[in-house]
Amino acid sequence: MLPKIINGGFETGTFEGWEIGPPQLNVPVVSTEQAHSGQFSAFLTNSTFIWQRFAPPIESRRGLILEYWLTSAGDPSHIVTVTLRRGGWSGPRGSVMSGAGILREDNKKWKRFVFPIPRSKSVWAIRFYCVAPVSMGIWLDDVCFRPLTSEW
Repeated sequence: MLPKIINGGFETGTFEGWEIGPPQLNVPVVSTEQAHSGQFSAFLTNSTFIWQRFAPPIESRRGLILEYWLTSAGDPSHIVTVTLRRGGWSGPRGSVMSGAGILREDNKKWKRFVFPIPRSKSVWAIRFYCVAPVSMGIWLDDVCFRPLTSEW
């Protein structure tokens, strides 16, 4: 049985199931302007982040991958860091793993990214954080877990 990401395609038209980072100047939004599938995706701008907790059971002998899709909202490079952390996003639990999805200005198409998830019985939080020029951003869509296959 795989853990579930709630509203990973943002098809509720809201951030239902997601937490938004502390108050800041830039606020992520759910948008119909771009979508990898369905009608909606999340639009993240500079220094915005969203996160969600999930609890395994991770019963696969090979573990899991987190799959997500990104596309750019404009020129220069955009980076989305993905951080996996035990517990939630408050308190000194420490980051366990981090990865990045990098979109270049010539990449206007949706691109698939995967992030390996270690086997564990702990409750985890996954965070998507955008680093982009202030007027730019990225769209995030179709966040889900998949079984780790032999391609890894």
